[in-house]
Amino acid sequence: MVRQLSADFDTQLLLPPCVEDWLGPRHIARFVREFVRELDLALLGFTVRAPQLTGRPGYTAELLLSAWIYGYLTRQRSTRNLERACQCDMGAIWLTGNHQPDHSTLHNFFRDHRKAFRALLRQSAILACRMGLVDMQFVAVDGTKLKASVGGKDSILVKDLEIAVAAIDEQIDKYIAEVEATGDLPCAQLPESLSDAKKLREAIARDLAELKELGASQLSPVDPDARVMQTRDGLRPAYNAQAAVDSKSGIVLSASVSLNAHDAGLLDGVMDQVEEDIGVRPDLTAADSGYFSAAQMQLAEDKGRSIAVSMNGREPAKDEPLHSWLFVHDPERNILVCPIGGELSFRGAGKAQSGRDPRDRYHCDDHKDCPFAAQCSKSPRGRSVEVGPHRDAALRQWERQKNLEHRENMKKRSAVVERIFGHVKRNLGLWHLEHRSLEAVEAVWSAILTSTNLRTIYKHWKIAA
Repeated sequence: MVRQLSADFDTQLLLPPCVEDWLGPRHIARFVREFVRELDLALLGFTVRAPQLTGRPGYTAELLLSAWIYGYLTRQRSTRNLERACQCDMGAIWLTGNHQPDHSTLHNFFRDHRKAFRALLRQSAILACRMGLVDMQFVAVDGTKLKASVGGKDSILVKDLEIAVAAIDEQIDKYIAEVEATGDLPCAQLPESLSDAKKLREAIARDLAELKELGASQLSPVDPDARVMQTRDGLRPAYNAQAAVDSKSGIVLSASVSLNAHDAGLLDGVMDQVEEDIGVRPDLTAADSGYFSAAQMQLAEDKGRSIAVSMNGREPAKDEPLHSWLFVHDPERNILVCPIGGELSFRGAGKAQSGRDPRDRYHCDDHKDCPFAAQCSKSPRGRSVEVGPHRDAALRQWERQKNLEHRENMKKRSAVVERIFGHVKRNLGLWHLEHRSLEAVEAVWSAILTSTNLRTIYKHWKIAA
């Protein structure tokens, strides 16, 4: 008869078990311990609260940070799940030395060290560089929208605030008109009901002024930092999360979170952070068409950076022989020369539709005699072309991209960075955020990208171990 094994709860061990023997040599918890021990926690900003003389001993920053990193690597990011892991998960039990920090302790540690958690991504990228997992030959940059922890009904529109202010003003004006109609002088102090309305009006006016200053169309009292952005589910309060990824092993070099709904204008800041964190300039940085900005291209040239920004839908097509990019600027005469030899004279300076970027406007005076006038413009007044101050930088970028290599770079960019975003959202479940405020979202985004880096590094560490 075959002997079967069952749990024996009565056996006593002659020698107590050693905690070090609970896990195998290549367990991921051992990798986390080595990574945390290599960090200068005090320099990064990790500290712990000093316990009272009559209180319980506090946990060290090394223990709590190790628990958090292990939780992110094993998809146990909530404090409740992490608390349960410290009680049931052998890796977490071993990593914490059989201590069991509760969810409040874990939450307070993360809340008090949000800035320090953002610095972990740089440490993981530097470790990857030392292991030869980064070559900086090709870096892909992209952004993704993270839906805020805000319900659709929690947002207040700017137009609703303006209507509320107008209604309160009308109510106060009506009271004053009624008093003056009776021949009485207006009271120095409004009635209690109108006094409360006046305080409400002042509060609404402050929120309205803040929104207009930020250029936002909605306000969420639950998460004031969130901005309405276009997501896969339509317009939602969200954050614009950025990442720069090296193509060799998919290591995330830098990350940030922006309140801008669009990526245009963010490329220079992302690359500044990469060069500051890693200390090396990439041979080539590729971004999609959302980053198209002539000013950013000019800035990259000034800093000596090699970039490739997709111009899908912006560059002239084969059936557009009269595209505005094909008009040549003559700086000596300050005119534009169209592809068929016509001249567009300068008509003055202005602003772009956004109201920010300056534009020079040129207009064709000979459109009535031009045989291609109908193809050139539908306006009966003739063709007008607006030229920005950095137009030449965009044209030079377009000329460099007229080859097969550029198309291959764009395919490579998508494969490098979109894979990271797909893993974060689909496998790690970060479709929407559970934290509120820009500072908290930046900490979470950096922590989860740190875990993707450490997962890649762990695969190579495990072979060496």
